[in-house]
Amino acid sequence: MATFKFNDNQVFINNIEAYPETSFYVNGGNVVIDSVPNIAGRNQTNIHHVENGSISLYEINIDRLTGQEITASVFADGFRTTSKAVGTAGTYTHNVTYQPGDNIQISYDLSASISFYYYSQASMGTFGNRLDTDGRVSSLAPDNGRIINGYETYTLEETPNNATYKGYPVPYSLEGILDKYSFISPHFKMKTSIPHERDLRTSEMSLISIPSIFYGEKIKKGTVELNYYVSGSKIGTLTDRGNRGELIQSSPSPNSGLGSGSVAGIVLYNEGIIILTGSWQLGSDNTITHADHEGTSTGDTKNKWTHFGSGIHQASAISATDTINSASFSIDFQGTTSIPTMTMLCNAPYSELNWSNNPTFLDHSSNAHTLFISSSNHYKEYDTEIANITDTELVGHIPEQAKETYISKVAIYDEKKNLIGVAKIANPVRKTPDRSYLFKLKLDL
Repeated sequence: MATFKFNDNQVFINNIEAYPETSFYVNGGNVVIDSVPNIAGRNQTNIHHVENGSISLYEINIDRLTGQEITASVFADGFRTTSKAVGTAGTYTHNVTYQPGDNIQISYDLSASISFYYYSQASMGTFGNRLDTDGRVSSLAPDNGRIINGYETYTLEETPNNATYKGYPVPYSLEGILDKYSFISPHFKMKTSIPHERDLRTSEMSLISIPSIFYGEKIKKGTVELNYYVSGSKIGTLTDRGNRGELIQSSPSPNSGLGSGSVAGIVLYNEGIIILTGSWQLGSDNTITHADHEGTSTGDTKNKWTHFGSGIHQASAISATDTINSASFSIDFQGTTSIPTMTMLCNAPYSELNWSNNPTFLDHSSNAHTLFISSSNHYKEYDTEIANITDTELVGHIPEQAKETYISKVAIYDEKKNLIGVAKIANPVRKTPDRSYLFKLKLDL
């Protein structure tokens, strides 16, 4: 077996930047990803064993019966080799208690999909002090919170740290992120009067969150497109014309009014977040019962960008006869992924690699290739000819013998001659002494 060592000019490591396309289609609270419908199996309505309109992160429990899923496990003993959240005293986080030595089952049915939040217009007076002097939720906390200004839900709930006060359970804010991008456009500011007055703390708005698994490092600038449909007809389109994150309404035509040419929202490309603030009416009032992120009616039947994506993942909470089924929405964009790639150039030089250990390389047509004489304990091996496989179109003519082989695989070894990879060629390549080949191998790291 002939081996060749790579030199410095035969191994390259590059980064390939790709822009995979992703699309979401929403109708009646149901979500379809990349135009691929949910596939029903024998045991599950969705063979991926996750919520409809979501992708499975592991794709392990395909169409398995409930209760027979493949799971991972970790022992609750508090050592460094096991779960970090388990103490030797037996207390586990998230108000779940395990005793040392318990086997904690971990599900592989993890999924990801887009999220939608709708916030109606609020009064500035509802925003009071959230924390008292001890850092606890104050009784002056507002009765209406929103994810953009620090809190995700509307409902005030009792906090674990203070049983006597009511507060929001999920603190979360985009205010700092918006401030970071405010130099790009005034539309990224929490409160702006250019070109019209708008306060994200109180104005009607909606927020769509896209997990990074759908776009990789970031969403490619200028590729986000939102389309609003009613009864199958498109009534509005948002695109980022200037690659600045401003979602400008480009449909209907600029001469038709109805918000054309206006900024109806912004997109945070690095964070995968779309914020829609366009509250003007699109087309006629079709008396559609739009829903918020809990599947509850917003009380407003007008078609507007703040209603874009109404009722995402709330199909079970929306009546099958609800008029929201007349509205549908699509989100299209390209992600940005960087793939480290190793390229290896393998040379098959002239006058080499013309011998094979394959038994078919030799001519075995002779009756005997060895001779053993027992009386004298004599053993002899005769020379074996190379099989003549030289092609000819002449009948009854034996062509001149040529050393030729067929290369079907290229093996890669490490410095200690350990096999670390094999590249297979689709069609074997004929190698003769007067031919030289260069095989290009690519490996995604």
